[in-house]
Amino acid sequence: MKKVVALVGNPNSGKTTLFNRLTSREQAVGNWCGVTVELKRGFYRDQGKLVEVVDLPGCYYYSSTSEGARDEQITADYLNTRAADVIINVVDATHLERHLYLTLQLLEHGFPVIVALNMMDAADKMGIDIDSERLAEHLGCPVVPLAVVQGKGLNDLKKAIHTFQIIEPKYDPDSIPPSSFEAQDEVEVAKARYDRIHEMTKACIRRSSQSVKTTWTERIDHIVLNRFLGVPLFLAAMYAVFVFAIHVAGIFQDFFDIASKTVFMEGVQQGLTYLHAPHWLISVMVSGVGQGINTTLSFVPVMIGMFLSLAFMEASGYMARAAFV
Repeated sequence: MKKVVALVGNPNSGKTTLFNRLTSREQAVGNWCGVTVELKRGFYRDQGKLVEVVDLPGCYYYSSTSEGARDEQITADYLNTRAADVIINVVDATHLERHLYLTLQLLEHGFPVIVALNMMDAADKMGIDIDSERLAEHLGCPVVPLAVVQGKGLNDLKKAIHTFQIIEPKYDPDSIPPSSFEAQDEVEVAKARYDRIHEMTKACIRRSSQSVKTTWTERIDHIVLNRFLGVPLFLAAMYAVFVFAIHVAGIFQDFFDIASKTVFMEGVQQGLTYLHAPHWLISVMVSGVGQGINTTLSFVPVMIGMFLSLAFMEASGYMARAAFV
């Protein structure tokens, strides 16, 4: 009988890379939003037992009501089936506090979780020392340090999957209402979770003098993650996206309009006239189909500009910070 393992984590946590390492199957890996937009399945054998690995779309939070974007709905729908024997929650060790929010939600809903603490090599370079054993005690689930790109820790993860058993958490999950409940103040629920996460990380993380030195990224984070400035900055960023799409990318609208009108309207009209097609057919093909294609294509530059802007914001890491806010 096979064991089913589901990979869950924030975008850019290394989830799909882990899937490729475990199953030796190449999949799309990237930094833009929605890279994994459907379930991907692979297999490996461990001690003679077949293990199925399901790579779920990246998500920042879990909602049992299947709300949110399409990729978040796919993840929630699969988790709600309880089809997986083990949930591997892939967490970025360099941004532990941000990623543990999803971990707490999974544990609160009673999922059998193993935390895959990825990018430990990057954390070491930054002078971040994480006590994985103490973190496991606080969470009440196994924590396995990994450096997936280098292939480090994979055997330990496979062993944890093979010998998995639920252990007793040090905190009471009932002290934080699950997100599926109709909480009177969702902000208070989120604050309670982040307070718990802060306590855990304070007890489990030691930083060297190298990591204490403030980087430009941290300085920017102090601004974009500010509780008062975060939302206005997000709205300003979205406004900038639309300004770029309309006023910069929109410059090419005239070209698309003229080109599509020449091909799909004037060209079709001349071709049908040359073939002596009836007037009603010319009218339908030119004023109906041709005009529709012309109108649609004229919006293509604007859409390309908007999606390029969003892809840049996701690649820069800002969208993850906006979701955190």
